[in-house]
Amino acid sequence: ACAQAGARLTTLSTDYVFDGAKGSYSEDDAPNPRGIYARTKRAGEEAALILADDVAVCRVALIYSGRPGAKKTFPLTVLESLRAGKSVKAFSDQIGSPTLADNAAEMVIGVHRSGAKGMFHCAGATEISRVEFGRALARKLAADEALIVPVRLADLQLPAPRPLKCGLRVDKVRGLLGPSVPLELETALDRFLAEAILEFLVERMRLRQERDADDGPLLRPGVSGGGSAPAAAGDEQDRQDDRGASIHGAILGEKTPFGFQILDSLAAA
Repeated sequence: ACAQAGARLTTLSTDYVFDGAKGSYSEDDAPNPRGIYARTKRAGEEAALILADDVAVCRVALIYSGRPGAKKTFPLTVLESLRAGKSVKAFSDQIGSPTLADNAAEMVIGVHRSGAKGMFHCAGATEISRVEFGRALARKLAADEALIVPVRLADLQLPAPRPLKCGLRVDKVRGLLGPSVPLELETALDRFLAEAILEFLVERMRLRQERDADDGPLLRPGVSGGGSAPAAAGDEQDRQDDRGASIHGAILGEKTPFGFQILDSLAAA
């Protein structure tokens, strides 16, 4: 259909087309899909590369986002657990290339617009285990890294096979789009937390609006002249609510320190 219409085809695939035995895979490494999901993705890659003339296949990996409505993924689970002071289990023996959704989209669109053909790894620039990812997020939040509890994927005996060492090398897309386009983990986590606190503030505003609509004008007792009068819009408590008090209170609870100044600026705006 693309050939008939003279359209360019850019399609998505996954790191799971590899078996995870070698790790740090480049686009030139031979796929060896192990599960049904992985085999269907590899079949899609082959079909696209054979049937379309102007085609790019973009492999992505471990997509996550803090934006409103985003699918609940491992990073969001870790964030919620750290905020509640609860432990969270993380695989110590599975290594991948976590990719912020916005960054994956940036790379895929960049590849499409470039006109380059073939296979591209559009993933985060850092290959890391889930345990170390969780600990890196905990450090960003000044949370207790001991809350990230290592477990072995190999010990769980899951029904569907999952590759253990499945990091993707991003040298090719970096050369095409620029050295800073595949995000390093530190930068990606900064953006993820910025997305997460923005979602928190948007939801907080929505709840405030619903409360105000249900309650009508707020009344404050003790005003001379009999009874009550509308509360001033700038009541100190309301001002604190609007500011979010402090970002570490929003994310981790009032007693937990938090050093991420960008998010403090968002909360105080």
